[in-house]
Amino acid sequence: MLDVYNKFRRFSRFEVAEFNCPEHIFPKHSHDEFVLGTNLLGRESVTLDRRSFDATIDQLTLYNPAQVQSSHAISTEWSFVSIYLRPSDFAGLTGLEENIRFGQPVTTSPSLSKSVACFVRHAMGPLADEGLLELELGNLLIDLLQVSGSRYADQDSPSDLQMHGVAELLLDHMAAPPRVSDIAQNLGVSPVALVRAFKRAYGLPPLEWLNLQRINVARVQLRRGRPLVDVAFDLGYADQPHFNRRFKAATGLTPSVFSQVK
Repeated sequence: MLDVYNKFRRFSRFEVAEFNCPEHIFPKHSHDEFVLGTNLLGRESVTLDRRSFDATIDQLTLYNPAQVQSSHAISTEWSFVSIYLRPSDFAGLTGLEENIRFGQPVTTSPSLSKSVACFVRHAMGPLADEGLLELELGNLLIDLLQVSGSRYADQDSPSDLQMHGVAELLLDHMAAPPRVSDIAQNLGVSPVALVRAFKRAYGLPPLEWLNLQRINVARVQLRRGRPLVDVAFDLGYADQPHFNRRFKAATGLTPSVFSQVK
């Protein structure tokens, strides 16, 4: 019998998680935050912005905000830890600009992998001191930038700005989004051209991207204590089980468990 567990803890400027879920498949999803992780056991196959690679112990996965990712185990055992933090908090903890990004999504460093694992375990413990943890995390982030390399987020090109408008339109009508064909007609382009341009800018077709944003919004609303049924209804899910399945597939936790995490 596999020992499957998920642990999660939230602080004011970051979140930590530990998963043991060798049979779970994380489908395509994205986060508004940085997601930093390392495997404790096993090996995983990762797709990140249409690039595929494997990651195992002694390696770090360093995902920038909004990158589209999916992963699953390619070993009989798979457990890992993750750290999540917003760009503004990354900047606040490091003293760097908000548009700093990791240069490489995976890097090998046994010492830093151990440091990430120890940080998460410490944060999960009963004696965790949030102030000391923030100091430790700031130093850890600088070390991770040094081993992975760093870059700054690209400035938007005109076509990206146009697609940004499409993204804003979809977010404004999240529960009942307009048809892609109608959006394309308003922009004076074909639906195929719109989908291709949006995929170049955001990594996914418009409606698939919107489905991921629904999960991100659901996470924010559940953190604020909104009832699950209201969150599901406002985001356009047909019923509660549909919402539960989508949320757990993307996050590894059911909405009810996620909402109860302190």
